[in-house]
Amino acid sequence: MGFIRTLWRGEITLVFTYWVMGILVVAIFETIGSFRFFSEYMELWENSGTIPENGRIIFGSYIGIYILYITFISICIWNSADTYIKVAQENGRTEAKWWGYAAKATVSFIWILFLLCIIVALIFGFLFGMIEEISKI
Repeated sequence: MGFIRTLWRGEITLVFTYWVMGILVVAIFETIGSFRFFSEYMELWENSGTIPENGRIIFGSYIGIYILYITFISICIWNSADTYIKVAQENGRTEAKWWGYAAKATVSFIWILFLLCIIVALIFGFLFGMIEEISKI
């Protein structure tokens, strides 16, 4: 619990928080998800047009945990960037603080893309539903 607390507070280096906990762990998480869930269940979807109930539960749990982790690590990276900027200013290394701002920009960009994906998915889901209803007529 101590590691999670120090990570949350931004007390762990920006390099470790960003590259290991942000990039590496997320890449591993996405790789496991892609191979385990998407390949197996998308094949079932293509063959039968349905996904078994346990597959929906597992996939929904995976997505939920993924969103929670991304939210958690985004806050950790943001806090670590704040610490990095503060320490750089205190040590007179003002040119180095841009790494902190770059990390914050990356986190912001990721969340903007995520929200846009949700909006697009909702729009296309709505449109697909309308097309299905129209085709029934």
